[in-house]
Amino acid sequence: MMNEINTTDNYTTGHPTKHLPEAIFISAEVLTILFALVGFVGNLLTVFAILTSNLKTNLNSILIGNLSFAQVIYCSLILPLQALIYHYRNWILPSELCVLHAAVRFWLIGVNMMLLSAIALYRFLHIVHPTIYSKFSSRGPFLAVVVICWVFSLYFCITPIIGIWGSFSFQEAILQCTFTTSANKSHKITTVTLGFVIPCIFICFCYARIGCMAYFSRKRVTRTASQYRRQKAQKDSLRLTGMMLFIFCGFLLGTTPYFVSNILDPKMKHPLAHIWAPFMAWLLYCMNPVIYTVMDRNFQNAYRRLLTCHVCAKGDNSQTLNAETSYAHR
Repeated sequence: MMNEINTTDNYTTGHPTKHLPEAIFISAEVLTILFALVGFVGNLLTVFAILTSNLKTNLNSILIGNLSFAQVIYCSLILPLQALIYHYRNWILPSELCVLHAAVRFWLIGVNMMLLSAIALYRFLHIVHPTIYSKFSSRGPFLAVVVICWVFSLYFCITPIIGIWGSFSFQEAILQCTFTTSANKSHKITTVTLGFVIPCIFICFCYARIGCMAYFSRKRVTRTASQYRRQKAQKDSLRLTGMMLFIFCGFLLGTTPYFVSNILDPKMKHPLAHIWAPFMAWLLYCMNPVIYTVMDRNFQNAYRRLLTCHVCAKGDNSQTLNAETSYAHR
């Protein structure tokens, strides 16, 4: 067990970062602290905006709230300790905490991917298979989906902690608590495949199918009054789908460099690539509340009411949601 939690392994000790310019570590530390503060505040506001408005009865908003809450945890636990690493250029806390730091980090990344997959699934079912959507959007199945999103990736993060499968340790070459380079590669490959690659393929399939459905249905539309109403509802639905797709593309853009650098450079011969790769994802955590505000009117109203302390006032029509995604519409 103790062999699994060494702060460094034989390989990384041969790759010190002392030769890198001081400015790199100062910049990394400052940016990490900034992203931690902005990401924490922005995503916490999103959670409260959902909880204090009728967005809490909206399937997509509940999933976004879970996504934001996961990012609140990430910004409050992972990023401050990472800034501490950049400051000292080493892990100065007990090695067991390094293992826990890595486990929580990969667990939250897995939770993000699972929630994005759930969002894509519900958009896919709503537009392509509305009958199945009505069954999956009932309280029981929906709560089960949310629980699975939070629990699924836990297994791959707990096994290194208890020493069953895989290993996390401090990698001096890249100044991160992450997969141990000298450990069995099966855990790393399985974690990356099930936690990142397969969800990405699934999400891409869902949005591609939605795009095909929208294209062919638009060609069949006739100019009757009922079709105009249906077309408007479809337009609103596709606008919401577009926001979800934008969130996924941003997350994909942010997380891909991190996983690619780990896969293509497993021996960490290029430490700068590993050091800077996570910053794209951290920037996205800060940008998500901005995306919600710009692309969705319901979120604009929820943020406005929260920031002006005008929460859940009776008789306010601004709290009315687009019916196609609310519980009442089912």
